[in-house]
Amino acid sequence: VSVAPIPGQFDPRKADFHRSSRDIKYKGNAQILVGLGTVDVDGTEHLFVNYTGVGPVSGPGMVAAPPDHGMDLGPVSELTESKIKAFAALVFVSVEIYRGQTSEALVLLKQLLESKSLTGSMRWHARDQFAMRWLGLDFFYEALWLVQEDLVVADAAKNRDAYLNALGTAVRLYDHKDLTDRALVLSQEYLVARTPEKPEVPYRSALGM
Repeated sequence: VSVAPIPGQFDPRKADFHRSSRDIKYKGNAQILVGLGTVDVDGTEHLFVNYTGVGPVSGPGMVAAPPDHGMDLGPVSELTESKIKAFAALVFVSVEIYRGQTSEALVLLKQLLESKSLTGSMRWHARDQFAMRWLGLDFFYEALWLVQEDLVVADAAKNRDAYLNALGTAVRLYDHKDLTDRALVLSQEYLVARTPEKPEVPYRSALGM
């Protein structure tokens, strides 16, 4: 694995950050674009991060999309090595997915989810990835169990972003198994939940789904 800086600005807070991959020359191997930036949050400088793949995934299943507008790692003054490592591990998981190393990605995610440094939107995203990797190995019910648990927990916590994240994954799980009726019901629920964001990227993505 190698890491290289890229000229230009890639704002991790952009709702369509994934489109930044169009500005990167594809070299035929696993490539992940990482965007980092500081944002003022209530007078405190926070570090936001985001990432997206470049080129096609060689393994089964898709890489779960990071949360809209990136992930907040918290105040810059309070960043720890373990927090940075947790995000780096998430990026490496996506490298493995793009390489087709589904089992290796599953093991790394299981280890990562046991870390107390994985909190907030990063944890929700990692669980989303975990479910998608189970699906990639054709363990549908294990994946569905994880997503259904997230839906209940997110709803109880009144965490809209986490709920939408899990709901979008549930749609893909049912669609993958050709359970069309169930997928359609949930995709309609997802679209309605995204309506306040019309006509922005999240709404258009929900419409596409």
